[in-house]
Amino acid sequence: MQTLATLLKAARGEVGLTSDQLADSIHVSRTYISNLENGKKLNPSMEVIADLSKVLGKPVNYFFGSSEVIGFIHSLPRDIQERILSTVLEPHGTSLDGDESAILEAFIAYFRSPK
Repeated sequence: MQTLATLLKAARGEVGLTSDQLADSIHVSRTYISNLENGKKLNPSMEVIADLSKVLGKPVNYFFGSSEVIGFIHSLPRDIQERILSTVLEPHGTSLDGDESAILEAFIAYFRSPK
């Protein structure tokens, strides 16, 4: 299974950006990008993932193994799963049976929406 670090390095290489250019593009430090690419930081925010997706021209789910996101949600207690379904996924027209890209986009939309 490919890691976020290897996927990020590959995507950055495909578009020909330096780590400094990528960092500037998504408004994070060069050290942050380095830590992601070296596996020292494993949990970037969904906003960072969304920004990486836009700048690197990859779908959001490119940065996740398909079993990771859905598997993580399924590993949560049932009441939390139900809350995710009712507050994040269903209002954005998807479910855990949906396309993983749509699930991740629903999370991004949820966190970007004004509260």
